Amino acid sequence: MNLDTLKSLSTQSSLSTQSILIIALAVIATVVVVLYAIYFVIFIKVRRSINKNYKFREKYNVLSAKNYNLTIQRLAKLANDQTGLKHVVQYVNKFNNYYREQINSVYEPINELCNFDYHFDFKYVKQATKQINLYLDKIETLDRSFTQIKGDISGYKNHSSELIVSFKELFDNLIKFLEKYILPTFDNEELLRMVNSFSSCLFHLEESATKLLNNRLIAIIEHWLKNLPALIKMAKTYFVLNKLRVRLKYFIEDIYYSFGLLVQDPNFTEEKKQKINTIIKYTNKDLQTVHQLLMQRNFKQAQMLLTDKFNLIEPLKTELELETKSKNTIAVIYQAFKYWIDHYLKNFEQLKDKLTIFIVNFEKDHILLEQIRKLSFKSDQLKLMINEINEENQKKLSHKDYLFLMSNIANNATKLNESLEVLVKTILDNIAAYENFLFNTNNLKLQFVMIKNYYQANELKNDKLYKLISDNINQLVELEQNLNKNYKENINKFDQLHQKMEANFLEALKTSIKQVALKELCEHTFMFLHKYIYESVEIKNFVSDFRKRLFDNGLYEECLTNQIILLNKMKQAAKQNQIVLS
Repeated sequence: MNLDTLKSLSTQSSLSTQSILIIALAVIATVVVVLYAIYFVIFIKVRRSINKNYKFREKYNVLSAKNYNLTIQRLAKLANDQTGLKHVVQYVNKFNNYYREQINSVYEPINELCNFDYHFDFKYVKQATKQINLYLDKIETLDRSFTQIKGDISGYKNHSSELIVSFKELFDNLIKFLEKYILPTFDNEELLRMVNSFSSCLFHLEESATKLLNNRLIAIIEHWLKNLPALIKMAKTYFVLNKLRVRLKYFIEDIYYSFGLLVQDPNFTEEKKQKINTIIKYTNKDLQTVHQLLMQRNFKQAQMLLTDKFNLIEPLKTELELETKSKNTIAVIYQAFKYWIDHYLKNFEQLKDKLTIFIVNFEKDHILLEQIRKLSFKSDQLKLMINEINEENQKKLSHKDYLFLMSNIANNATKLNESLEVLVKTILDNIAAYENFLFNTNNLKLQFVMIKNYYQANELKNDKLYKLISDNINQLVELEQNLNKNYKENINKFDQLHQKMEANFLEALKTSIKQVALKELCEHTFMFLHKYIYESVEIKNFVSDFRKRLFDNGLYEECLTNQIILLNKMKQAAKQNQIVLS
């Protein structure tokens, strides 16, 4: 038992030692993990603070590298000439110095954080980072402010430059216009003074914009805008009036040219020559007066004088030009016109003679006769006008009036020709209607005659049918006979009867065919009955009665009906007596 007890104690002692070792190892592992965790946290925080410091240094380098000295130097140069800019230069200098102070202030904490040992003092790093952020935000705000100031200055200069460019373009265009259209002919001191004044204003405008003299710039622009319209108005008025003066001179030259072409004509009277010479003489004198008024800038009086001259000269110029053109036109077309008129009248008279042949058939057509009457009247009027185309009138009338007479003749001849075409068309339409009428009446008449011949050939006896055929034939013959008396009335009458006659023809044809067929059946039946008339007196009497009373009077249908009844009775009697009919 003691031995077992010792073994048990030995085993328990061994287990306790193992447990202690395991626990010790677990504690050591936990401590190591905790230490590594602490190290990792410290490493992460230090790494972050170092990275943040790198970003601070980058931002610092960017902001520190910015330099506003160039802008300050430009402003300083302007300030040398203008005391109004000195306070701007002072303000910008103070602004730049303050900016550099802030840059220098933030340098020290950023530089301290470059020392690695400082990053393990987390409290210090936190405070330093906060301070650096404040400094950098402030510096960025200052930088944006200065950028805005510089932008305002640049914007002002850009806008003023655009304004100057616009004014220079306007002034250049104005000078070009004046040099091309005004100054060569308009020797006026006031105009030259205004041009020189505006040229001087342009120089001061550019100088004011360069030196940022805003008030002076505005004053020059207002002065320019106030006085420029007066110059433009004066130049425009002179330009328009001088153009009218030059145009009037050209009108005088055109009148001289036309006058030279017409002066030798016999119909150009001495009175007219004297009148034109007087107008030209006084107009030339008034043109000199207009030029003097323009040089004196008396535009209103010059315009009134020009208006009076144009009212006098323009109608005269138009009249002489028209007379010249008329003369030239007559010289070109006169012989051809005479030949055309003679040829036209000759052909027209021949055509009128031929038309009388057709008119005989249309004597009752009042509309057509009225057209012919008007055509003859127009023809007579045209002949009277043509008689005025002679040498006496050519010397007596002006070229314009003589050409107008020729034009009227041509127009009336054209209208006469149009009326003639209408007349010919009307006649052709009437002839077509006439021919169509004859064709239709002859066709219907032929059809009715054929039925009549058919009626007579078959020796039909039907008074109603014969009357229908004869009446239609007689009516058609009457229409044809009366056609020359009043063809339109008869054509219209036929148009109304045509459909009815067609129906009558069909009815007559149908009735004739039916009557012939019935007659033939009756004849064949009589031939059959004739074999039995000697067999029975009664049959003989019936047959004789049917022929005299019905067949000979054309009542074929009734005759055939009675014959069939008789045959049926004969058939029944033969059957009773056992007789075979053959």
